[in-house]
Amino acid sequence: GEIVHHQKRKVARLFLRLGARKGVVLRAPVVSRCRGGVGMFRGQVNPVTGRQEWVAEERDVESEDGDLSCELARSQYGDMLHDTARNQLYCQAIEKAVSDMKAKGRAAHVLDIGTGTGLLSMMAARAGAARVTAVEVMRPMVRIAREVISANGYSDTIRVVGKRSTDMTENDMEGGRANILVTEVFDTELIGEGALITYSHALQNLMEPDCIVIPDSVTVNVQLVRSEFLWRHHKLIPEALPGSVTVPADWRKCPGAPSLWDLHAEQLQIPQQMNTLSDPTHIAKFKLSDPGLSSDRSVQEVVVPVSQGGTCHGVLMWWTADMSEAELSMSPWDYTQWRDHWLQAVQLLPEPLNVKKGLWLGSREMLQVSITGADWKGQ
Repeated sequence: GEIVHHQKRKVARLFLRLGARKGVVLRAPVVSRCRGGVGMFRGQVNPVTGRQEWVAEERDVESEDGDLSCELARSQYGDMLHDTARNQLYCQAIEKAVSDMKAKGRAAHVLDIGTGTGLLSMMAARAGAARVTAVEVMRPMVRIAREVISANGYSDTIRVVGKRSTDMTENDMEGGRANILVTEVFDTELIGEGALITYSHALQNLMEPDCIVIPDSVTVNVQLVRSEFLWRHHKLIPEALPGSVTVPADWRKCPGAPSLWDLHAEQLQIPQQMNTLSDPTHIAKFKLSDPGLSSDRSVQEVVVPVSQGGTCHGVLMWWTADMSEAELSMSPWDYTQWRDHWLQAVQLLPEPLNVKKGLWLGSREMLQVSITGADWKGQ
């Protein structure tokens, strides 16, 4: 589409005009200011656990500390709007869901959680949904979504609700519960934005029992990798330090960060910078249409066959989503376009493991990967 940049009084917005066939005009903030307090989430890393945590805080945007310019400038709204594969697959799935609901003789009522600029809500309205409830927690984006929806002539169909979906009840749903749930609250690690409890709460409190969920399920995939290139970013390599520089012994024993490392794995040179030691393996599948999704605390032991011997430095992971009749994949091996809002991630091991084909450290036939269900705060 055509991109026009406009800046005035420290306000910059990215205007994306889609083709005439799509007939939708979007306006997403790169930098935005508004009057009054703003409720928002601030990401921080817990130094004890190494995990990313979200802290809710109230800001006065008229103060220097409350200026949201940096946060919104670093946000991924623009990148998501340019993710053609993502948008096309969501559009196709939404159109099919609305059509299927109409074929049953029922009016389509869509709930869009985390609407952002309102793109998915407008797709639903254009597909013929009778009512769309668009939920967004970030107040500057609530204002932008309402402006975008109004500019495209969908205000009569789409109602924007400025609150967390997990704080909503059936009374917040004008006309009753919805029968199509559309949401995109995934991050690179899949559930870091509270996806599990967000889906579970919506299904139990805001949706009809036989609703259509988009996407219906997501799958986590892993692959064992050898990469001295990545390892040098993870641990100090004394041999690589110049001359008389020494490294304390306890530093060498440091296991490194326990958190996943998000990266563009498709940009690494194969095999010079990274080499695979196993085939891609499905290790978990989340049925997002299951109301009890977030209550699963089980630990799954998954075996990953070693297909090539060598030094294993870490485990590469990505996810795929079932979009009705197609699959939205973050696999580095299915790279179709540049995207920066969803990447792959690697969990580097505390120490390298020497593995043999069909064996693990010469004593086991498989490498075990453990997955624990987690209960994250919803959006």
